[in-house]
Amino acid sequence: MRLELDWPFDWKASLEFGIPEGKCPDPAENVSGTVLSGVTIAGECVPILAQHQHEKLVVRSPGPKKVVRRACERFFFTDYDARGLLEEMEAHPALKKIKERVGIFAPIGFAHTGFEALAKAILQQQISLNVAIKNACRIVENIGHSARWKGLEFRSFPSPEDVLKATQEKLRACGLSRPKAKYLTGLAEYCAEKDVERVLQESPEDILKLRGIGRWTLQLVRAAYCHDETAVPYADLGVRRAVGEYFYQGRIVSEKECKAFFSGFEHKLGITVYLLHAHRKKIHF
Repeated sequence: MRLELDWPFDWKASLEFGIPEGKCPDPAENVSGTVLSGVTIAGECVPILAQHQHEKLVVRSPGPKKVVRRACERFFFTDYDARGLLEEMEAHPALKKIKERVGIFAPIGFAHTGFEALAKAILQQQISLNVAIKNACRIVENIGHSARWKGLEFRSFPSPEDVLKATQEKLRACGLSRPKAKYLTGLAEYCAEKDVERVLQESPEDILKLRGIGRWTLQLVRAAYCHDETAVPYADLGVRRAVGEYFYQGRIVSEKECKAFFSGFEHKLGITVYLLHAHRKKIHF
């Protein structure tokens, strides 16, 4: 199966943001500009191979077209229309400079499914992003699935059923604390019984009933996976640092100040991502 999807972003800049070369597979891996990833279907890894060619995202997979397309929409932001964001940044002097310095990119690489997104958001709680990524890689390696296709190795994040089969000791061996291992199991039980994709779209507040998932976690998933422009985690330290760096003389702003800053913009999610990337790259004016 082959898909050609419109994708007008800078591929190199997008990979640098979300799937840098050398990053361990969580499950996505960047191999010389080609992204190898996968999605778990019926206990098996369905390979997804993605390349950028002539402003198109070219996707190849032996899996069902509908499932693969849906996974790519979430993972590669193929459902995101960036025109409004770019126009808004162009009209703002500082944001225009940031856009010019980092390139027109998409924040790719978070998750293929709602369960994967929520699980990764739990992993990122109260630890560094690098440690969270390493723990996700361990989960993929020890509990997830793999497959060989076209002579290449592909991996997929475990399904809720896979996590439920794993013992707490096996989850903790992946780097999870005792509470996070329990949270992940509770999430798996929830997702095994409910259509989490529909819940995230229609009644996301319902997920807050789960232990280990607070508003910050839900906002992260709504932003990085659901592409909700309004879902900015104002309390996030990284976001508050990035806003402060460029608009508050370098100091870390409060959650209230962060929220006030974004109130003047329509494309809050997109601007957040550009500020985070610019701060990560240590871009200064």
